[in-house]
Amino acid sequence: MEVYINNEIFSISASVNLFDFLTSRNVVDKLGIAVAVNNQVIPKIQWQDYLLHHQDKIIIIRATQGG
Repeated sequence: MEVYINNEIFSISASVNLFDFLTSRNVVDKLGIAVAVNNQVIPKIQWQDYLLHHQDKIIIIRATQGG
């Protein structure tokens, strides 16, 4: 199955939850991460229960300091 991550296409296994997918991409342990799937922000506490589907569009945003 294919999903888009920040506008790049990736092949993943079927029936993968968001947490496992983000873990495989080394994203889970980073601070200041927000994730949206199909333009809907998914709270971190729901990542393990959220199953990804074919053609989902995932946006990973990392907060940065600045001024």
